[in-house]
Amino acid sequence: MELKINRKTALDALLGVARVASKSSTLPILESVKVNVRVDGTIVFTAFDLEVSVMKKIKVADSFESPIDFCLNPRDTASILKTIKDEEIVLDVDSDRCVIKHTKGEVSLPVLPAVDFPEISKDEVKGKAFVDSETLFEWLKNAIKFVGNDKLRPVINGVYLYIDGTEFGVAASDGKVLFTNNYDLGGSPMNVNGVLGSKAVSPLLDMINATEHVTVSFGEKMLSFRTDTSMLSCLKPVGVFPKFKMLLQTRPDVTKIRIDKVDLIDSVARTKMTARIDTYLLRLSVQNDTLGVSSEDLMLSKKSKEICSSEVNGPSGFDIGVNGDNFLDCLNAV
Repeated sequence: MELKINRKTALDALLGVARVASKSSTLPILESVKVNVRVDGTIVFTAFDLEVSVMKKIKVADSFESPIDFCLNPRDTASILKTIKDEEIVLDVDSDRCVIKHTKGEVSLPVLPAVDFPEISKDEVKGKAFVDSETLFEWLKNAIKFVGNDKLRPVINGVYLYIDGTEFGVAASDGKVLFTNNYDLGGSPMNVNGVLGSKAVSPLLDMINATEHVTVSFGEKMLSFRTDTSMLSCLKPVGVFPKFKMLLQTRPDVTKIRIDKVDLIDSVARTKMTARIDTYLLRLSVQNDTLGVSSEDLMLSKKSKEICSSEVNGPSGFDIGVNGDNFLDCLNAV
């Protein structure tokens, strides 16, 4: 079968799923991308590492005479497509080879039988939400900075997504820093949740970037995300995400400080340069209507101190210590 296809479209689709394909696996087929040519004129590229599955669909013709499935090595194929200058190429596929034809010549690559490619298991959907892609993109981009890396608690090694009533939100925490955000979906209330593993975040960000909406489905064992042309599914880790909302309750003894965010970020970035590189410890001093930011490295005789104007509501005259890197990430995420 010969397939005429736009080179850049094919390359973008291949790269969009290739990062999920295993780089070394006891199952060689998992290092491949499955290519499914359908009679309706679409080609579907799929990668699956037994934990995360990504599918990208492109329309290339009005119809094809017959369907065909095969598996390609995505890295070899992408490297070749990058060097070809033609706008359109022809793929000549049979049961053993895929020949990429262009004006300068052709390249022949081996293919593997698609029957050996594992299929992701069916899952019962408990609830779904139709969310704004731009909002979810920003949330995930910030949340990934705060996920944990704990082999004994895999449930914190990803981004928690939930629908509580009509509230849709995300949360991430490594046990020291918490990031969370939410908004009201409206519609019928439900109570579903799941954790998106950290390895699935980057391919999902690529998938939903520049799209308008994404459908998030919460299954019994999986989370799924679907756009008009793409789909990502991932297994939910075992365990219960920490009950983070208890930390967000307002307490009467908390000192609130109103301060210019850009001014504070600049001060933190500068004072962090003189902190010890093993701790990046900063001292925040709350005094009347000012917030002081300071650091010191006794071993290298370095120190710095800055004062930021602020409005303090509550008790003052105390110091606290924070990790400069974590604090800067938090400020940038707001």
